[in-house]
Amino acid sequence: RYTGRGPGIDFPVTSPTGESFNQQDTASQRGGVYGSLYLGDLNVFGVALHGKDRLRLFDPATGTQISTSNTTYDSWFVQADYVFAPPFQASVRYEQLRPADPSVPLLKTLNANFSFLAYANIKLMLEYNRDLQNSSNYTVAGVLRAAF
Repeated sequence: RYTGRGPGIDFPVTSPTGESFNQQDTASQRGGVYGSLYLGDLNVFGVALHGKDRLRLFDPATGTQISTSNTTYDSWFVQADYVFAPPFQASVRYEQLRPADPSVPLLKTLNANFSFLAYANIKLMLEYNRDLQNSSNYTVAGVLRAAF
């Protein structure tokens, strides 16, 4: 569990109508769980996280407090990684986020990945990422990662 405080630290924000405000996250809390299970060459793991913030809005010109609100969000994912043979591995991940802003819909994402570990520091990947709420929002990518 993590707790934080940020009074006196202003973040400029703009309302949908174009008004400017300063926002402070005066108190925040984060808590979550992690689990992992190995079954031979398969690793299934996941995380669940809950967050809560106490937000205050201030007039940037006068410093007068305008409002206080409490927001919460929840996020979780589950992922499975499988090693076919030492240089080849595949991964599938499902994640879900309920944002703190109630006007934003639930976000659901699926990610599938096939990797070839070409060398100790070189990885070639083919990756597919899809927004499950909007089926036309997806990416297919070839990725080369190298560490030196």
